[in-house]
Amino acid sequence: MCSSDLVLLLNALAASAMLCGFGLFRPTTPHLVIVTTLLISGCLRSLQFTSLNAISYAEVDSPRMGYASSLSGMLQQLSLSLGVAIAGYLLEIVGAVADQPPTAVTNFYWAFLGVGLVSMSSAFWMWHLPRNAGAEIAGRVRPRADAAAAGGDELHTT
Repeated sequence: MCSSDLVLLLNALAASAMLCGFGLFRPTTPHLVIVTTLLISGCLRSLQFTSLNAISYAEVDSPRMGYASSLSGMLQQLSLSLGVAIAGYLLEIVGAVADQPPTAVTNFYWAFLGVGLVSMSSAFWMWHLPRNAGAEIAGRVRPRADAAAAGGDELHTT
């Protein structure tokens, strides 16, 4: 596993853990703790989105870049929408099981935990990325054209 893959894996776990941590907030939680947690979580999520965007275009040739960009943006929005839908369903389910209204404060504790665990499942895919995923954009390999000129037809590490 190379360093960029390790960053994706560890950051997926950290960002997901922060999301689970939102379920620990209580009405008495100090505002400074909430703001600090939200700030750190936002930084981790931004790092994850930026890293995933970069790696998603690593092997896309220029003529297809527009299609890849549209697909990637749509899939990110879809994943965020699914997270909201899952959270809504969890609020309903926990409320029904606990015989409370869906918007009861205690239901949100479980909803954040559930969404965080679903998010954490992305670490499975980060763990299974190919060993050289993102190597070309990280500058650790020669581009295909250079490798072909050198007599090879694959990416070569430098």
